[in-house]
Amino acid sequence: MTRCLCLDIGNSRLKWAIASGGRLSRQRAVEHHGRCSSVLRGPLARALDSVDSVACVSVAAPALTTALLTQLRLLGLPVQRFQSRREQLGLRNGYREAWRLGADRWAGMLGARALGHASRSLLVVGAGTALTVDLVDQTGRHRGGVIVPGRRLMAAALLADTAGIARRTRGLPRPGTRSPVFATDTRGALRGGAEQAAAALVERLRLEARRKLGQYPRVVLTGGDGPTLARKLKCKFKLVPDLVLRGLAAVL
Repeated sequence: MTRCLCLDIGNSRLKWAIASGGRLSRQRAVEHHGRCSSVLRGPLARALDSVDSVACVSVAAPALTTALLTQLRLLGLPVQRFQSRREQLGLRNGYREAWRLGADRWAGMLGARALGHASRSLLVVGAGTALTVDLVDQTGRHRGGVIVPGRRLMAAALLADTAGIARRTRGLPRPGTRSPVFATDTRGALRGGAEQAAAALVERLRLEARRKLGQYPRVVLTGGDGPTLARKLKCKFKLVPDLVLRGLAAVL
């Protein structure tokens, strides 16, 4: 039985799982810090010893992606680079030029449909370095999407460009995993504001999707910040941490 390593190379993390016999193993993840040498060891190295091929989706810097895929090929592994298509597995791309749609977003939509929601309208939310939201209608047509900074980028932008806010966060302890709606210190206000903004955007787009399609879409949530965003959402949703890898496995 062939075993394929599915790789999802994001802006900050590399995620992987092994597809074999129609099944996908548990997702693993490491921070890559912009260097391929830091990830080609440890658990990933052990996974590479047990597979026959690699399928990869990447939105990371081209230099990192090229270096990593070159190293994999030097190990003798055939590597397939996943790209967005005009149409695939019943999903139809809404972009005029299909390749301009991020491959991770395309794989995430395929993954959401593979969960058994192919006849449902879907709002696919990727909560990572960027926050992406894509709408798929009941017929499998991608109706477009939205991209905004993720919660960490929102906070980082304010810290970089507003001296007063940056000064008032220095020396404060980092808040716990939960932020109150109304924080009583600047760091908490910064973090909580970014989290509330992300949740509000998803909920607003869900309402807009209902106006457009005549029904509420099923919200499918993924990404490293997915659990944090999930705690703020008031609407129903399904959290699927390995959604992109499920999309890759569906194609395989």
